[in-house]
Amino acid sequence: MAYRYEIIILDRALYRFTEAKETADSFVEAMSRIFLSDTRLCPRILNIYCRKPVSGDLQLMGRYDGLMAVSSGGEAYSHILSLSNGMDYYLTDDGFRRKL
Repeated sequence: MAYRYEIIILDRALYRFTEAKETADSFVEAMSRIFLSDTRLCPRILNIYCRKPVSGDLQLMGRYDGLMAVSSGGEAYSHILSLSNGMDYYLTDDGFRRKL
């Protein structure tokens, strides 16, 4: 089931924010579409929020670090999206993939 996400991306280094509306099956899929369409976000450090539909309040969904690289199990990952629920994803040419 597709859900409409109202996403606010805050770049604290530049004191700027970007708003995007995406319809997707998951938040990660929506973020993948945003990053694939706006590659200027890739090398940044960002806080990512979603606007709640009824109240309009912002909820912190996660943080993205385009500068950090980590290694796990002999593999290196960069461009990490860390969600508030503890899940980590890395950016590929096809979008975000879950880090194992």
